[in-house]
Amino acid sequence: MSELVLTGISKQFGAVKVLQPLSLKVSDDSFVALLGPSGCGKTTLLRIVAGLEAPTEGELRLDGKTLWANGAGLPPEDRGFGMVFQSYAVWPHLTAFQNVEYPLKVSKRLKAQYPDAPSRRAAVERALKLVRLETLGDRYPHQLSGGQQQRVALARGLVMEPPVLLLDEPLSNLDARLRAEMRRELRDLHRSLGITILYVTHDQREAFEMSTRVLVMEAGRIAQDGPPDEVRGNPAPGFVTEFLSEA
Repeated sequence: MSELVLTGISKQFGAVKVLQPLSLKVSDDSFVALLGPSGCGKTTLLRIVAGLEAPTEGELRLDGKTLWANGAGLPPEDRGFGMVFQSYAVWPHLTAFQNVEYPLKVSKRLKAQYPDAPSRRAAVERALKLVRLETLGDRYPHQLSGGQQQRVALARGLVMEPPVLLLDEPLSNLDARLRAEMRRELRDLHRSLGITILYVTHDQREAFEMSTRVLVMEAGRIAQDGPPDEVRGNPAPGFVTEFLSEA
């Protein structure tokens, strides 16, 4: 059982407080949507979890293991999280297979787990099959559609078998049809794999369709936290009510 615990996490850039001190516990198998407008701090929070940003204050733990405390912590590669960005971030000179294989060849933990080419190949083929790209592993990114490139990025995150998968607006660059298709696929992947997901979005439909828990963020704080039906059906007065009414 994976449990991610944030305690008193804050972030300040100069005089600007991007995140107010907040505490959060994410239990195993959750699909948590961080929902809010631009500038509310949701991406900063995700990057702190990933290790791409250092918090100004606070502590971060996974299953009791310290990821950040007392001003120091583990680098991103030692946290073991999978991450999918808004931009596909696939390497143009590598095939889909090679893009997915890359973490297995550079991570110390994964190199020990997959020490040779046959074991890596099996892991990559499993990941590509999960995202329905098993027949396209030899294609380069320019030979793939935008949706297929995003699936490559997703497979690269899944091949690591991460305790938590972090997704930062991963569907924003897709057209409406592909967004709807990827929403279904991400929801189905979560149900079939039971993986814990933290998902940043400003899109209410994405948050309410896919997640098991919605955190609405405002000005660096959590304005409301609850199951999708509860948040949508009984929004907190003030900001949350106004934000949700804009959909």
